[in-house]
Amino acid sequence: MGLRPYQLEGVEFLHQAKRAILADDPGLGKSATALMAAEGRTLVVSAAILEDTWRHEHERWRPDLDLTWTAYSRLFVRGERGTGTKVAKEELLGYDTVVFDEAHELKNRKSYQTIAAQQIVRDAERLYMLTGTPLPNYGHEVFMPLKLIYGPDDPRFSSYWRWADRWFEVRVEKAKRRGGEPHRVVGPLRDLTTWDRFAHDNGLQGRWLRRLRDEVLTDLPPLTRQTLYTPLVPKQRKAYNEFKEDWFVDLDGNEVATWDEGGVWLKLLKL
Repeated sequence: MGLRPYQLEGVEFLHQAKRAILADDPGLGKSATALMAAEGRTLVVSAAILEDTWRHEHERWRPDLDLTWTAYSRLFVRGERGTGTKVAKEELLGYDTVVFDEAHELKNRKSYQTIAAQQIVRDAERLYMLTGTPLPNYGHEVFMPLKLIYGPDDPRFSSYWRWADRWFEVRVEKAKRRGGEPHRVVGPLRDLTTWDRFAHDNGLQGRWLRRLRDEVLTDLPPLTRQTLYTPLVPKQRKAYNEFKEDWFVDLDGNEVATWDEGGVWLKLLKL
């Protein structure tokens, strides 16, 4: 089975842009799209748990591609005690194409892996940043992907705080601890500034492609859901009963929830 039409469009998009963000919904085959668009010596960076996935995708789609895989945690040189330095590993420099899977991992501009990533991509002709959650929390988190795409010499992205102050509401908050320093907090987009203007002035046109599942997978059958019940082992049953005692209270013969859904979910994660 070959690539779907929208994936072929993605390959063409990456070819034309050379350095871009492919932000399709999860499950739309971003890895295959990136592999088919890669040229020359290619470096793929992902979470360590995805190593086998990428090796399988490589063998399936581009076994002829000269590809090296590594994890985000292995981008930088480590000190004697296991602490990182701000130096990328030399063997990761000089690739023609660099692919960052789950590229939102590079949103923290001060992290060792992000600093190393800037060195790795500086001379790469092609940079493909893949993520199904391009803005996982806040709009200003797109700063580092943009800086990686356009490089440190682009004056728009030479200073994070100047950029943030240009586009977002920035306020100064008092220190939470006694003796601490006040710190700046980036809020929403400035009043009278539109996202269209933000995208245009920051060069997102032609460097950003996002497709949703419902838009491109129109040939799939309707989603069906099936609920399967499995018996609890004694340890699970005990934990469930204890949790239910905390979650519900009897009020005039009726069970009333005492937690909201968010609180219940956090509690379940700890069980």
